[in-house]
Parts: sequence; C-alpha cells; structure tokens
Amino acid sequence: SDVCSSDLTYASSIWGIKEYNDINAIQIRAAKTFLGLNKTSSNDAAKGDIGWPPLYARQLGEVSRLQARLANMTNNRITKVIHIFSK
Repeated sequence: SDVCSSDLTYASSIWGIKEYNDINAIQIRAAKTFLGLNKTSSNDAAKGDIGWPPLYARQLGEVSRLQARLANMTNNRITKVIHIFSK
C-alpha cells in the first residue's frame, strides 16, 4: 500500500484540494489486483477489504503540511518567494 500510494501521491502537495478520479481508479484497480478480484467486482467491496485510506485524504494532508512549511519559512527562501509571487 505504501509503495503504491507514495507513487500515486508524489508531489500531491502542489496539486491543491481538487480530487482526481483517475488516481482513485488506479488505487481501486491495484486493490482488486492485489486481492485477486475480477475487474467487474464492486469498488466499495475492494476498498473495504483492502483497508487502504483514500488517496484524497493523503493528498489533503500533504497540502496542509506544505502550507505549514511555507508559513514557517523565511521570506528569502526561493520556495517562499515563488509561493508569494504565485498568489
């Protein structure tokens, strides 16, 4: 789960708070593959059986973590300069 989710959510902190259905579909397809389920099996059953948290929850956590880092960063860091400029 961690390898799959870390690949799927790489750099998710800069995606913002929009939920991406394609990423959810990949997670469900991976869950069905790992569980040996048919691709026509219920998505809800696969999500319940595998026990993985939704990727959107991880994405929101990453966005929050980035916001906190930016808030505590000094204004002369290039990351903070770009963030201020992009507003």
